[in-house]
Amino acid sequence: MGRYFFDVDDRGRRVEDDVGFDLEDDRQAMREANLLTYHLVHEATFEPRSGTIMVRVRDEDGACLFETSMSLADD
Repeated sequence: MGRYFFDVDDRGRRVEDDVGFDLEDDRQAMREANLLTYHLVHEATFEPRSGTIMVRVRDEDGACLFETSMSLADD
């Protein structure tokens, strides 16, 4: 088990996770990052802004383990 931090860059607005979540392993953290990205993109479809939404996962030492992102295009 480890603590994972999920930083979000939502089309230029960055939110750094300073609390984190205790998860079983890297695989679970990757699943959570993908779900978070999906939900953020889903919510963003109701806004008129395009751009990229990225979720960066860090470990307890601050090392970036992986990133996931999706881009929103103008209609």
